[in-house]
Amino acid sequence: MTFYLRAQEFARKRWNELLENLQPLDIEITGSEPMCEDIEYVPLRIALTSKEMASVLKSFQTTVIDIQLARLPSQNIFKITKERS
Repeated sequence: MTFYLRAQEFARKRWNELLENLQPLDIEITGSEPMCEDIEYVPLRIALTSKEMASVLKSFQTTVIDIQLARLPSQNIFKITKERS
């Protein structure tokens, strides 16, 4: 996924910094395996304060955040059944 955040705006013949007035941000990312019902992913939830966002986001810089979602097998993956004769 790619998100583009506008860090500056051009108004009244000058560039204005938009990162100075950041608001807190909550991010939630969920995943699914569309071809398999036996795998689920633990959702990622991040709550960022204005100060945390300002420490990560900078004008004229690209910020890359790499995440890995933990996979959870369904109960059917390790299901033990009695074999019938």
